[in-house]
Amino acid sequence: FHGYPPPFNLFERRGLNQAAAAYGCSETVRELLVAKGFRHTIRVIPFGVNVNEYPVRSPRPAGETLTIGFAGRMLPAKGLDTLARALSTIAGEQWKLLVVGDGPERESFQRMLSELNLADRTQLTGAVKYDQMSQLFRQMDILVLPTQTTKRIREQFGRVLVEAMASGVAVVGSTCGAIPEVIGDAGVVYPEGDAAALATYNELKRSHAEG
Repeated sequence: FHGYPPPFNLFERRGLNQAAAAYGCSETVRELLVAKGFRHTIRVIPFGVNVNEYPVRSPRPAGETLTIGFAGRMLPAKGLDTLARALSTIAGEQWKLLVVGDGPERESFQRMLSELNLADRTQLTGAVKYDQMSQLFRQMDILVLPTQTTKRIREQFGRVLVEAMASGVAVVGSTCGAIPEVIGDAGVVYPEGDAAALATYNELKRSHAEG
């Protein structure tokens, strides 16, 4: 919820007053519109996925190393530090980390991985083209979306969640914004910022089994 300065707040108010109806991608967006003073019809229409572009991944062969994935902009609010701390507590398990995306937190995240002795188990692809995502999802067993709420960031949907689910990938997400709404009963939700909860390996295994 941003309180914009003049004249941008006037532009926003005029837009809300002139609109006869609105749609949001999640209940979180609907709540924001109401908080902004929108009093007309609002419908929630979640983002869809073209399932033809996201074929279901093949089952992981027995004995193959579990791949935990992250996809998105590497920003302070994306919870990469929480993910790293969580993974450090299950370092004795067989897993590898696939990170898709780039951003200002990449350098600090890599430094943290090195300090936690996790760098050699991590692959960072950097930014990729959208049409490469389907193939990258098929390399993952679990997708983690560990976003944390800040003054500027609150997850309003988390499109990678539905893309991962369409690909047959198990999903684990934080309680930030609309993430629990999007995941529903199709994955695991943990309290945002809680590395210990995220690291509960039984939850990760249960998520993978149910995915």
